[in-house]
Amino acid sequence: MLRATASAEAARQKQLTEAAEQAEIEAQAARQTALAAMSPNLRRIEEFKNACTKRCEQLLGKKDAQNTKLHGDARKLSGDARESAGWSAEEKLALADAIEEWLPKVVQGIDKDQLKKLKLAALRAP
Repeated sequence: MLRATASAEAARQKQLTEAAEQAEIEAQAARQTALAAMSPNLRRIEEFKNACTKRCEQLLGKKDAQNTKLHGDARKLSGDARESAGWSAEEKLALADAIEEWLPKVVQGIDKDQLKKLKLAALRAP
């Protein structure tokens, strides 16, 4: 009786694991499809957000110092968006929102003054 119960539990756990793996594969495929449909600029924004998400997971509640890679990436993206004619108003707004949301989560000392230095208001201007 105990063996049958243990065997049934093992089979159920195996099914759950396989289902989770399949769901992850499908989610990854959906992300890849969505990325392929995006413009190059929206893809860069999505890559920035994904990098921030991964870094948050690595830091376990801590934050990077200023002027590290993600902070530099945010500065570069902001500068590119302001200076390049290839960015639409929608893309600039999405970038400003992404930087404002994610940079304070990853880099310590990012406050309103630090965000002003990134000139996000210029990205939001019509």
